[in-house]
Amino acid sequence: MGTARAKTLARTDALAFGAYVRLLRENFYGKGRGKRLRQLSRETGIAPSVLSRGERGLQDLRQVEYIERLAPCLGVRPSVLKRVAALITPQDVEDIFVRMVPAACCG
Repeated sequence: MGTARAKTLARTDALAFGAYVRLLRENFYGKGRGKRLRQLSRETGIAPSVLSRGERGLQDLRQVEYIERLAPCLGVRPSVLKRVAALITPQDVEDIFVRMVPAACCG
């Protein structure tokens, strides 16, 4: 049972990190203009299918090789993205999104 719980937690963490990457890609990079998934794929050399699955938590983007390729294209330092990958939770992503939505629609 411990193994199943560990896998569930790892998937939840991968989902949270993927959601964070998507938030950066769609909203924060480029002063709100965002990037399309294929554009990020071209810039990073990471296949669009890998990025898409990663953003949905179906593939783990928290690997160092992915982080080092993603970070500069998302406008953050690799060290920052590595820390986020280790610490972020689904609640953190929800909190970021909730704070972001009023600014995007109203201000």
